[in-house]
Amino acid sequence: MPKKKTTQRVRVPTVKRVANRHGYMVVRHNGADYALVPIEEIERLEDEEDLRDGQRALDRIKRGLEKTIPYEQVRRELGLA
Repeated sequence: MPKKKTTQRVRVPTVKRVANRHGYMVVRHNGADYALVPIEEIERLEDEEDLRDGQRALDRIKRGLEKTIPYEQVRRELGLA
């Protein structure tokens, strides 16, 4: 039987501490660690990850390890030209 997902309420003082510190807080629940992180920090980390992925792809293209496809060819193949 799959484990049932539950939503736990977080106490307001805990959330206020995270907001006031402009950082994160690690909490332990049932032996596991969880991080309370402002959504802006998650978005920033995702943006950084996207940038690194793009830089890696560009590097692979420059080294000849990846093939590029001209924009007009893509449009034709998708029936957009």
